[in-house]
Amino acid sequence: MKVFPNLLKISVILIAVIFSSSFCRTRSFPEFQLTDYGGQEISNAYFKNKKTIVIMGHLECPAMMYALKDYEAFSQQDESGIQILAILENTKDHIDQFYGDSSTFRGLFRAIFKIDSLNFPIITECETEKVKYKNGVLQVKNHCRKLSRKIRTRTTPTILLVDEEGKILLKEKGHLIYEEENGLKNWIYENFEI
Repeated sequence: MKVFPNLLKISVILIAVIFSSSFCRTRSFPEFQLTDYGGQEISNAYFKNKKTIVIMGHLECPAMMYALKDYEAFSQQDESGIQILAILENTKDHIDQFYGDSSTFRGLFRAIFKIDSLNFPIITECETEKVKYKNGVLQVKNHCRKLSRKIRTRTTPTILLVDEEGKILLKEKGHLIYEEENGLKNWIYENFEI
């Protein structure tokens, strides 16, 4: 009967070691090679030797609009060299509509949130919009989520802080709104240890 308590102790220790190592392990950003809205090829090499903020989501989300606007403002005032990359679950046509006039839904969103332009690369994961008709009614299917699935997020936006080696330091689901003037900047610098 003495064997059972020892076996239980060993099992508990093994489980604790497994769980602690899985929570402490830093994951690398998933492999990808995509073209940004401007036609530039972007892959994991983009992260090399640069701290990077990755904003993932889709343009139809108000929280994503706030995130894009806030990170654009951050990029205008940042002097530390942090780069930003937006990865959208949208098509290139959606980006054209976003930058187009406000007669389209996405263009109207851009106008409402007062986003003139974004000065960081924008990658679209979808080549074409997935649509189908059911009983004569157009139904838009789920957004492309290749990288989101690999990162294990369904939240839009999801903000990732990626280090100079392509390791994900932090995954923040949703967008935080700060009351103080430099709240976002302070949060970024604190988490990047700048």
